[in-house]
Amino acid sequence: MPASTSPILSRTIAEFCLKMQEARTYGDAVASIRIVGEFSAGKTMLVRTLLEGLAEPGLLPHSAMERETFLPLEVTYGPRVRLTVLERPTDDSPSREIAELCAFPNRQEQLTRFQRGTHRLRLEVPGLESRVILPPGEDYLDSEEPLRFSLVDMPGWNSGESRMEENPQEDLMGEWNLAAVYVANACRLDSALNQELLERFCDASFSSFPAVLYYLITSCPSVDRERIVAREQKRARELLTRVLSSKNMDEGDFVLVVEAVDFEAMSSAEKELFRENFWCGINRPPRRDGNIWERLICEWPPEWEVNGYFSEVGTAVERARATLIKVKRDGRYLARLNRTMLLELSPEERAKKVMKTWLEQLGVADAVPAFFPATRPLPSGHPLSAWWSNYFEPSLREIRTPLETLLEEAARAISLIPEEADIESYLSGCLDGFLVRAEEALYSSFASLCSNLTALSKHSPTEIIATALTLSVMDGKYRDYLSQTSLPKQTGF
Repeated sequence: MPASTSPILSRTIAEFCLKMQEARTYGDAVASIRIVGEFSAGKTMLVRTLLEGLAEPGLLPHSAMERETFLPLEVTYGPRVRLTVLERPTDDSPSREIAELCAFPNRQEQLTRFQRGTHRLRLEVPGLESRVILPPGEDYLDSEEPLRFSLVDMPGWNSGESRMEENPQEDLMGEWNLAAVYVANACRLDSALNQELLERFCDASFSSFPAVLYYLITSCPSVDRERIVAREQKRARELLTRVLSSKNMDEGDFVLVVEAVDFEAMSSAEKELFRENFWCGINRPPRRDGNIWERLICEWPPEWEVNGYFSEVGTAVERARATLIKVKRDGRYLARLNRTMLLELSPEERAKKVMKTWLEQLGVADAVPAFFPATRPLPSGHPLSAWWSNYFEPSLREIRTPLETLLEEAARAISLIPEEADIESYLSGCLDGFLVRAEEALYSSFASLCSNLTALSKHSPTEIIATALTLSVMDGKYRDYLSQTSLPKQTGF
């Protein structure tokens, strides 16, 4: 292994996570959560705040005029961050990917290259998996598989897109909403346009109940928030009551949430708190499905199984340690042999006698066994393949090779013992260095990792793999620490 182990582990574990994510495929739910409001109300700033740190800034929509949202932008889960253009005329239409983009297109690019009403942008973000996955049966289609829904950042209602302004309820709000988010600038709350949009927002159609209407007021100074929120809560509640009364619907099926913020003045901690409050506010707290990796790993093909090999390696480490203790007993390589016992023997007989005595000391019969199982490469498509080939196998060679070398050198030295030599002095001179290296290897932090895996054999495959990865990170950090200090080399964690 190279001097610095942690970077290799970080890269290989990240690749494992990516391959596991790629194994999870989700269909697209018809239902979505639309973010609506007039032009420059703060919708894009909301999206950027929710995705801060989860996607490259160049893939996010900008609030400036030249990056104004012309096409609807779907934000959802994907195994890697990517921005694509879809052909998807309606929420219940199948989506067809037509291009992947390296940067968010400006308005002119959207106008000239794509057609509103036919095309949409989609930004996939791995970090949203716990938020945007619907369990089986939760979407109105009663799917038997988990589905991913999207947050949809809609173009501003008065952004100059005539079709949307001609039929705002159909184009702006859609028909299948899990929740609805309305964004309004604090400076324009009393405008006639805001009143009209707010009423249409309260008239949205929903696919599940209780339905959440999330009303977000932006650019609101902290000194005015309590007053403005109370006033808009009352105004929106009255509108909602009137709309529901006209439809003979129960007001108890709706939850109205009103919040006021100033994104520009928020600290990082305040943004983090806002993100959590937002997701909980639209009834999407983190989905803690602890069984998904368990299910995926249990579905691995038989040739991908590794836990049996982990157990074999752990057992081999324990056997090798037990044998290593016997290599030199009470400070002697041949504790039960002296020169008198070799008198009058030919060189061949002497070598045979010494070897037989040494093997008995090791507790084996005819020959030193191979302690470790044969190397087992993993298929390139295996999620653990990078971790295995770049960390586990090289580390296994590091603990196996010194013992094998010691035993080979011992056999060679025994076969060449000079007739007049002091046997112990001779063997010590030949083998002490090899013995020290074998001891360091078999009591290293990686060897401790392997021996601990044996004790996990009764646990689930997912728990064993998770423990192996966790211990490997500890091993990497410990090795890096030792390589950067002048302390004597220690063994174990």
